[in-house]
Amino acid sequence: MQLSLQHLTYTYPTCVDSVLRDVSATLPCGWTGLVGDNGCGRLAPDRGTVAPRLFSVYCEQDASAEPDALCDFAAAYDRDAVVLRRDLGVEDDWPWRYDTLSCGQQKRLQVACALWQRPDLLVMDEPTNHVDAPTREAIAADLARFKGVGLLISHDRALLDALCVQCLFMAEGRLTARPGGYSQGRGQEQLERETAVRRRDQA
Repeated sequence: MQLSLQHLTYTYPTCVDSVLRDVSATLPCGWTGLVGDNGCGRLAPDRGTVAPRLFSVYCEQDASAEPDALCDFAAAYDRDAVVLRRDLGVEDDWPWRYDTLSCGQQKRLQVACALWQRPDLLVMDEPTNHVDAPTREAIAADLARFKGVGLLISHDRALLDALCVQCLFMAEGRLTARPGGYSQGRGQEQLERETAVRRRDQA
């Protein structure tokens, strides 16, 4: 299973320049990191195709946003729900008092709801923002066990390095896919830049 993005273009209504210009990429099973300017992670394209149609779940960056599957997860005690509650330290009463939870507790519950649905495509938007170290470790461990196509939008370089099989680097409307996590991708980018400068100087 994989997701194919073909010739995507997007321009903000108030802007002249496109933030995406005819970009294409393939997202395999496992985590793909999306690295770029703020706001580039979740846009409905003006043109292009995304195929095939997959059951997808989006996990909000805002921890206070109740997940769509909250009530279903609250009533679920199947094996996946029990394991996720245990792994993420989710108490049985948390879904019923979401507004009273801490940011870290809300994020744990968001992630649990997202993973419990077993989507083909899971988009995680800054899953480790504003959480403590134990919460970050619990989230990272459960995301590592996800078997579908994952898109990880994050500024957490350590998380990108730990989870991602590739990263998509976005800049000036273009997208470049590089294997590995953030550090490996940035290292490859630096090598490409140095090679281009050396070739220019030799010419």
